[in-house]
Amino acid sequence: PTKKTTPKRRVCNTTPKVTQQNGSLCSAFTLSLLVGCAVVLLISIIVIIRLNYLWNVARHHFVKQLQR
Repeated sequence: PTKKTTPKRRVCNTTPKVTQQNGSLCSAFTLSLLVGCAVVLLISIIVIIRLNYLWNVARHHFVKQLQR
């Protein structure tokens, strides 16, 4: 052959874009679970602090009633 043959290049697949979307969807799901757990923990801490405060107020009120 008088012509030089060049090796054919591979055509890039477009499927990695789909995988990246699935990865971002998965990370969004994981992130939403993490945020949900953080919100539940925050609400639990707020409720515990509030109940502790109310318990102390009630105990203080009860002690004052006994001193009368």
